[in-house]
Amino acid sequence: MYLLLLGILEKPSLPSSIEEVTYKIFMIGRSGVGKTSVITRLAGFSEPNNYIETNGIKKTNVFWPVKIWDKVILFKLQFWDTSESSIKKYNHILPTCKDKVDAICSVFSFDDVTSFNDIPYLINTMSTIKEKPANIVIGTKFKPWSNSMVEETQVKEFEDKWKVKIIKIDSNKLTNRSELFDCSYQLNTICNILWNRDKEFLSKQIVQMGVISSEIIWQGYKRYRNLRWNPFFKGSAIKEKKESLMEVLFFSEESALCRPHLNSPNNCKRFNCAVANLNKLKKYLNSAKRTIDVCMYFFTSQQLSHVIMEAQKRGVAVKVIIDANMAQCDGNQAVAFRKTSTKVRTKVSDNLMHHKFVIIDDDILITGSANWTMQALFGNTENIIITNHSVLVKRFVDEFKKLWDIYDKDFVESASLESQGIEIRQLKTVENR
Repeated sequence: MYLLLLGILEKPSLPSSIEEVTYKIFMIGRSGVGKTSVITRLAGFSEPNNYIETNGIKKTNVFWPVKIWDKVILFKLQFWDTSESSIKKYNHILPTCKDKVDAICSVFSFDDVTSFNDIPYLINTMSTIKEKPANIVIGTKFKPWSNSMVEETQVKEFEDKWKVKIIKIDSNKLTNRSELFDCSYQLNTICNILWNRDKEFLSKQIVQMGVISSEIIWQGYKRYRNLRWNPFFKGSAIKEKKESLMEVLFFSEESALCRPHLNSPNNCKRFNCAVANLNKLKKYLNSAKRTIDVCMYFFTSQQLSHVIMEAQKRGVAVKVIIDANMAQCDGNQAVAFRKTSTKVRTKVSDNLMHHKFVIIDDDILITGSANWTMQALFGNTENIIITNHSVLVKRFVDEFKKLWDIYDKDFVESASLESQGIEIRQLKTVENR
């Protein structure tokens, strides 16, 4: 990642009374539509003549003063730009760009209908981000006095359906126009979208307190933005309420009766249907946005491992800790994880790594007596607890980090261990695991 500190305004010297607020904006869109050129244009730089794909993450700061009511504030717009190839090559790129993001800026070209048709899909893929980022849509290569591949009727239909105003950027930058004139409309529109997003959220919070005024919204806005970008800020911030999660799943000998409809979309009528419980585990795994940390004594469930590996494909960072001896048993998913480049760690020891827990986004904890095996979920008497209680989650997050450092050896298969002279205890393979 590299940082450009210059923008349309190189951070100006302003009176101390002028507040500064920071917004993170993640640029998305097809390769070649002009994401980098948009940032370059807004920052007042010269646009490159040739297309150059962004390698890694490029972050550009643009400072823009805005008057809200009777107050002037300095918007620090952080534009995060990357490429499709970088996202595919490096697992950390997408989660990093999505973390604490304030707005998703979808970019298309008026000369490319396909890139315009991609915008609804791009918006939907980002709609699950917990920060509920604002939607900004920019169309490049707009020709005010000639026809484009994307027609005005299509633009109007999109704006009406998605309640998003498309920001147009001309195909050519006129040399006789000043830089401020050339980008002021776009920057003002972006700042207005960001302000309205925060104002709407804060108004809902403040209405619950029974009072509302522009000054209260303003003070809440300052605290909210400061805390968001400065963890050491001492103000009393207004925080979004977190819904409490506490769920318990039970499995028993009767769970074996549910196995025949394992692949059916419908659950059976049993109170503790094992398939329903399995689907709940899948649901929580599918909700992962950033990380999945697995610490499991024995893991043979292909259904659950498949969901985890699919999460990794969409940019979720996955780490797995498995008991070294159990990892060598038939059916253990450690080998499958390694084949997809998932980070798997073990430690050869006379003692067992007997934990059974999974952490999602450092926010949801799944733990209990059950290994993630078919025998445990469809035969044994077991329990699994799912919670987002911050104290409990934090303890398990710390435990996982500690074990990850201790278990500093990447998993290798039995043959590789034996070639190094390391003895592997032979364990009996259990059917239906």
